[in-house]
Amino acid sequence: MIRKAGLFVVTVMAVGLFSSSPMAVTPSWADNRTGIYIAITEQPALTRFAEILEQVNLHRALQGPGPYTVFAPSNDALAKLPAGYIERLVTNENRVEVYELLTHHVVIDRLDKVDLNDGDTYDALGRQRLTIEREGGAVFVNQAQIIDADIANKAGVVHIIDQVIIAAP
Repeated sequence: MIRKAGLFVVTVMAVGLFSSSPMAVTPSWADNRTGIYIAITEQPALTRFAEILEQVNLHRALQGPGPYTVFAPSNDALAKLPAGYIERLVTNENRVEVYELLTHHVVIDRLDKVDLNDGDTYDALGRQRLTIEREGGAVFVNQAQIIDADIANKAGVVHIIDQVIIAAP
């Protein structure tokens, strides 16, 4: 079931990603106030992340019923990137690159903080392997620390992280 759900989400993301029309793919559940994207937009620390998702039409895929876990980089984490990096990514010619970057932060499953054990690994939508580390009371995903956890709704959970997850070379 997870494999089929993943393929559906990737397909919806890809269609939205390469569409120039804001009304291109509007699933029947798009107005559903339970999508994990809604949880993202309700967090003041994630306004920039939400804007980027909208700029490349990836927000639509995250309006579905889930379950999703989003390791969302905070506004401060995004501000640490080199000047102009995000602006360069959201241009049409770089949409594949930003799509890959953003999907490194999404897992198709609901993973509350209590479920994240030291040494666990998960496959993100962007085919990035995410590894969990616990150090004292802190939880890290690919070295990004979870600074606010378990922001949840019916579609899944969001964990705010302190840095952007970049693909391993």
